[in-house]
Amino acid sequence: MIVTTSLPSSVMWSILVRHSQESAPLLQVDPDRVCATASIGKVLLLITAAEQLETGALEEGDILSRETVVPVADSGLWQHLAASTLAVTDVCALVGAISDNLATNVLMDAIGLDAVSATGRRLGMTDS
Repeated sequence: MIVTTSLPSSVMWSILVRHSQESAPLLQVDPDRVCATASIGKVLLLITAAEQLETGALEEGDILSRETVVPVADSGLWQHLAASTLAVTDVCALVGAISDNLATNVLMDAIGLDAVSATGRRLGMTDS
């Protein structure tokens, strides 16, 4: 069943929701509209990390170090913590829960931009 809805003309919105095991949309609102977004790369990074954890390319206990990337004096929590290393799942939690930029850079360094870009292409995200 496809659910469609309309929003006021002042709202710019684009959404397409599918079940992970089915191709038919569950919900869609202007699914082909391209909108300006923030941090969509972090979502793709976390999807890639989840897939790599599932396949074993990453292990839950893998330890990542913030010393492998250039420090960021930006938003985030990890830069203020005493621990300079964290398990990959903790790094993912920082990215997903608070959009931690240092954790994002460390996770991206571990996974690689090519893998994240491939995830986006595979998911049909050609305009992000």
